[in-house]
Amino acid sequence: MSRTNKKFSAFSVAEIILIILFIAVIAAMIFIGVVFHKDNTATSIFGYCFYRTKAVNMETSIPQGTIIVAKESENDSIEAGSVILCKIGEYTVLTRVTEVQDDAYIVKFDVAPDNETFRVEKSAVIAKAVWQLEAFGKFIDFATSTVGIIIVLIIPLTIIIAVQVVRINRLKALEREASSLDDIDDVINSRRKEEAPAVTFTKPKLSDEAPEPRRLRSL
Repeated sequence: MSRTNKKFSAFSVAEIILIILFIAVIAAMIFIGVVFHKDNTATSIFGYCFYRTKAVNMETSIPQGTIIVAKESENDSIEAGSVILCKIGEYTVLTRVTEVQDDAYIVKFDVAPDNETFRVEKSAVIAKAVWQLEAFGKFIDFATSTVGIIIVLIIPLTIIIAVQVVRINRLKALEREASSLDDIDDVINSRRKEEAPAVTFTKPKLSDEAPEPRRLRSL
């Protein structure tokens, strides 16, 4: 394989990897947009609820912007100290259980005094929080900002467009080179035809009369 072909192979592999990464980023951005499209709501996917904290009422243990992953099947294991997602009116609220009753939970926010509690019916509980992802929440804040969108989407898209332009220009250069080589071949062939000497074949002339036999001289 020539050096040029090796360069094109490496170039094609890099291009494919870049396009795959860009598609993965777009898919991730779409997922984030679907899951966290509204504030104060939790999106349920395959038994897991995803919630992004907007308030500061659970700091410092759960900072603002943290992604909470809650599991619906863990509701039976809720106990004092558990963090739950529950529905209060039209809003989804993240709070901590302080007491478990037969048909309800006594809950409070972490920043509230110990005597500021409220009652939540068990039927209003969405899911029990099982993971909190602070770093992922910071990434979402960055990715959905103006600077993040420029870095995550616009710059990779610009690179891909530039790669395609370079690729097209190289293909056009190869086509022009191939066309030039064809023209050179045509010129060489035409010159060979012009310089080649003409070869003619002449038919030997035969006499119609048979030659006279030679006479032998006597001794």
